Amino acid sequence: MNIPHSHDLPTPKLAAAFSNTSATYKFYWLISIIEEVEQGSATIQKQHLFARIIANAWYTVNYFHVSFGKQDLIQSAVQSIRQNENLTVDIRKSALSEIFGAPDDVKLRSSMTLFSRVKNPHPVFSQILEKYFQGAEDGFTLELLEQHQA
Repeated sequence: MNIPHSHDLPTPKLAAAFSNTSATYKFYWLISIIEEVEQGSATIQKQHLFARIIANAWYTVNYFHVSFGKQDLIQSAVQSIRQNENLTVDIRKSALSEIFGAPDDVKLRSSMTLFSRVKNPHPVFSQILEKYFQGAEDGFTLELLEQHQA
């Protein structure tokens, strides 16, 4: 990916993040960061970033079923959250962002389970599961992941 050079941003590192994309979450991650910056955020809390990722993925997952293959787990996260929270597919993006802005235990556990299962996950996901849930992953999310990979 060719990204213009910037003195303020290490653009080669950003380009490297997209050099081998096997999951759509990277694109939702970037869109979510751009939206936060557009709103004037200089720092972004992880829960707000995760909430935006899910909110941005909501319609493409529920209506268009966009997937980069079996390693792309964003669909499972959206389906799990939709079922756990009994949400409709046509819910407004702003409502999703409000719902996910302050995650409860179920949403947090489900999201951390999903994000800990992506290829080369950041250790923070399993650390959160360990700290708040004694390392136990969300069973419903695991079931959806198994169904998705079958």
